[in-house]
Amino acid sequence: MEDFVLDRVAAVLAATLTGEVVRAARRSCSDELLLDLPPATLGIYLQRGVPPYLYMLPTPPREKNLDDAFGQRIAAALVGKAVSVIEKPRGDRVLRFSFSNGAQLVLELIPITANVFLLDADARIVAARFADLVASRRHKERDFYEYPPSLSRLSWEEAAAAEFKFQSEQDLLEQVEGFGPVLAREVWSRCSGGSQPLGAALKNIRQDLRNSKRWYLYLRAGTDLDDLRTFNFHRDCLLVPLRLQSRPQEREKEFANFQEASSFLRPLAKNWKQFHAQRDQTLRELAQDQKKRLRLRENLKLQLQEAKRAETLMRYGELLKIESAAWKGRDLPEAIQAVDLFEPDQPVISIPLPRRESLRDNIDFYFRKAKRLEGARVALETKLERVEEEIGALDVRAERLNQARCLTDLPAAEKKPAKREVVQPKTRPFRRYTSSDGLAILVGKSNRENDQLTFREARSQDFWFHAADYPGSHVVVKLENRAELPPVTLREAAQLAAYFSKAKNLKKAAVHYTRKKNVLKMKKAAPGVVRLTGFKTIMVEPARKVGKD
Repeated sequence: MEDFVLDRVAAVLAATLTGEVVRAARRSCSDELLLDLPPATLGIYLQRGVPPYLYMLPTPPREKNLDDAFGQRIAAALVGKAVSVIEKPRGDRVLRFSFSNGAQLVLELIPITANVFLLDADARIVAARFADLVASRRHKERDFYEYPPSLSRLSWEEAAAAEFKFQSEQDLLEQVEGFGPVLAREVWSRCSGGSQPLGAALKNIRQDLRNSKRWYLYLRAGTDLDDLRTFNFHRDCLLVPLRLQSRPQEREKEFANFQEASSFLRPLAKNWKQFHAQRDQTLRELAQDQKKRLRLRENLKLQLQEAKRAETLMRYGELLKIESAAWKGRDLPEAIQAVDLFEPDQPVISIPLPRRESLRDNIDFYFRKAKRLEGARVALETKLERVEEEIGALDVRAERLNQARCLTDLPAAEKKPAKREVVQPKTRPFRRYTSSDGLAILVGKSNRENDQLTFREARSQDFWFHAADYPGSHVVVKLENRAELPPVTLREAAQLAAYFSKAKNLKKAAVHYTRKKNVLKMKKAAPGVVRLTGFKTIMVEPARKVGKD
């Protein structure tokens, strides 16, 4: 937004909003601030790195409030307060709103920083959203606000008086106050060829700006507002309060006033931003899915290539069976040279012997591996076919995204299955009993609970019980602070171990018991399977004669 555009915006805002009371202040997103001041809503869009812009909408947009800390401070300071002054310093892209309580809202409409400051009556900073690049302006809360530094340039009157000094658009841009690329190009086009002196051109443009209430939107040649793929709101749209002679090739759209132009531009900007955000996000997710499936496809192909060796391994096994009589009772080498009877020319091939114990072991090894690979091959081919279909579906979806022209063309986002919520058991883990001596006895209810009881719940000095030679529950006696296990508790725990096992119906059952530190978990063992480094055995009657907690 160039200086001459902002001058006109400030005049429109001052004429429309001065004396009006702020009914609401909210943030529709992190880059936009909305002030509801009937009869209009002021929209301030400040995104760093792109040109900032202001809207004046006839009705408040129906959008949720972001309700962040900055927006809350703005609302607390300004809601219910009347606008007393709206002004813009000459030649500077800064807009200042003063309110009836002395508070001020300062907008620095500079593309690189696009800052906004809330000041109190003493011009101290109450809240700010800024990122100044000038080291001397590192504002903090409660600091006095300082206007950004401005260059000393010629006024329009001084430029008109010294017009002979200007030889190009760049001279105007660098030396005259308030000039940007759009205004410099327009003035120079009116002066080119000596058709109009610089002074007359400046005077005519100033007169046009003061008298005109209309606004003009210029769209770059070739711009299609219905195709948001190539359209760039910040690059392809130019809104000015002046009919430009320097843009004859561009499309022109005329508006009766600033509110009408705002009502057209804000939905366009919102749709454009939402379209690209949604499209780019979906494309990123698709690219990640495609990358995963392409990697999976390559892995499946490698596995399938290995699985197709089943025929070769089966042939090795058959040839070794033929050779078995010749090698009976002999030491086996690392490989056997055998005639391949399955080939027409019957070449001599080398068959590795991974098992050195006997030729029978090698025959069984090759047959087992061939059978396993043959079964895996069918599963791998089915899985590979499914992955190929998924890759094709992702390619079609990506093509649809690339061809989408507007929001309604975007394919609906696929709902990812929600993660299953882990339901916590309502009952406590383990069966719990109290022995006649007052010690806690815990009994596992399943193989996984047995592992949890033995290797997470029990301490190294606690006693562990299990029925000998029969599947059953692990039983642990918690010794607490006792050094030894009382005889009565030992028998009661052993009876529980026998009762909660397959030996339950025997008259007498053997039960192993030991300290928990002697119970080891074997590598890759199934849940509940353990190894004992030492134990004792007691014969008991399976029974549940102790009190349950």
